[in-house]
Amino acid sequence: EKFQENNGEVLFLGTGNPIAEKLYLKLKWQKINNSNVMVNIKKDIKFEQFLDGFFEENSPISIVESDPSARIPIIPIIIYPHQSEILDCNAKIFSTKYRNQSSCMGLYNKYNKLKTGNKGNWFIAKTKSSKIIGIASSKKIDDITYRIDGFIHPNFNQKLLALIDKSIKWSIKKKAKIIKANVLKSDFRKQSIIEKLGFYKSKSNIKNNSICYILE
Repeated sequence: EKFQENNGEVLFLGTGNPIAEKLYLKLKWQKINNSNVMVNIKKDIKFEQFLDGFFEENSPISIVESDPSARIPIIPIIIYPHQSEILDCNAKIFSTKYRNQSSCMGLYNKYNKLKTGNKGNWFIAKTKSSKIIGIASSKKIDDITYRIDGFIHPNFNQKLLALIDKSIKWSIKKKAKIIKANVLKSDFRKQSIIEKLGFYKSKSNIKNNSICYILE
């Protein structure tokens, strides 16, 4: 109630405890499909309706390196049911349209551990009101090789190239000689973006049905 009185719009929590879940449901929290995440929305609407309005903002987009302020704002964009199954292979983030998302507050840690030992980094695309609408990452594979990935809300598809390019430029600053990208064969949109950024197809990985792209 205090949160809502101070213009708070939405609260998130994660629980794998069925008894706790029943309690939250009685208190008018909603369970988000295919996840262990629950949400409490100030307006009396379904979470899907909230998402539709949340990502409608038409404002300048900035692409910056992540920081701790991203801990909560990354939840909506990750929980959104994206069409592509794999959102970011570096952080092992998958779309709730295909797989259960068990994390809530742990989502930030999945990304931030990329920075451990200076072995990677991640970047966010955000609106003027600080809504995060996309994430990209870079992970060090070996001394000369880095792997990049990223995703964005479909309302902002035109910004995905610039977002992923941010992770590429960071990798180059870290002396990367080879940059890789693994893209599902079914993800034609990301394939197009990767090819526009100068990557070429190396080989198909039949095991996980993906295409390996290389930038040298």
